[in-house]
Amino acid sequence: MPDIKALPEYESSRMPDIKALVRLVQVSFPWQYSQSQLGRFLWALNFFLRTALNKVLPAVFHKHSFLMIQQSSSSYSSILQAANQTTQRLLAVGGLLLALVGAKLAKAAGIL
Repeated sequence: MPDIKALPEYESSRMPDIKALVRLVQVSFPWQYSQSQLGRFLWALNFFLRTALNKVLPAVFHKHSFLMIQQSSSSYSSILQAANQTTQRLLAVGGLLLALVGAKLAKAAGIL
């Protein structure tokens, strides 16, 4: 008689990768969803930015998830986690640059 507990156990053990795969399909190569020209441009910009930053600072910025999926035997959930870490770091760097530009503009306007 088959073990009827095996399927629920398998489902629960694979669920993190299933959820990660669904998200990766949405963000790693969204062209399959007939994006606008602006969407394609922004995706390409994101792809090249992450690729360049990974070449310069590989310990800080991971490769784009599209490349990690193709070149890795890692789990989908670990790839998504790496992509999310890079996104958070890009947002932090962008926020810092925005704050620096704002401070320069405020200083030039005599506010600071």
